[in-house]
Amino acid sequence: MSYVQQHLDMSQAFKVFGVLNKEFNEVWWFYPSKDSDINDSYVTYNYKDNLWFYGKLNRSAWLDANLRQFPQAVGENTLFDHESGMDADGSAMESFITSSDFDIGDGEKFTLVRRIIPDVDFTGSNAAEPHVKMTVKPRDFPGSAYRIEDDKNVIETSVGVYTDQVYLRARARQIGFKITSDSLGTMWKLGSPRLDGRPDGRR
Repeated sequence: MSYVQQHLDMSQAFKVFGVLNKEFNEVWWFYPSKDSDINDSYVTYNYKDNLWFYGKLNRSAWLDANLRQFPQAVGENTLFDHESGMDADGSAMESFITSSDFDIGDGEKFTLVRRIIPDVDFTGSNAAEPHVKMTVKPRDFPGSAYRIEDDKNVIETSVGVYTDQVYLRARARQIGFKITSDSLGTMWKLGSPRLDGRPDGRR
């Protein structure tokens, strides 16, 4: 994975180790990023869904949940239970998914996107009103700046349990998404968002 190759501190590469998170079909590798002398980053492969993801997390040892209820890991001289609850000892955890830009239709013509069916599932949440923030990023051409709609470079909206659809105006050839959550008691899963649009000329 090129991201890891660019960020791994090769002088500390002997500290890299891999672990299994069997319950979620994942293999994790913890490694030190550049200018770090400890493992402060990870890359994860979900072998069931064929997905890669990465982030920042300080861990120096890991024991999968074979004989215990939860996986346990050590970081910063502290023993952590993993996969227990949806918050971090009473503090909210930020989670997000960012898509790459993708063509709307075949990308040859501009499309006016009028509606999005977000397909976000909040099963397991214990917040009174769980929600995520959806950011929609329209783009005219690959590599160009994002379109300015309503004096904003992106379009942001809140998606909750009862949000079946979101109405907006995004005119572009390509579009990208980012779904973010940073509230207590919120567990969410992204399905397959769908777009409703029609071919349209540039205004």
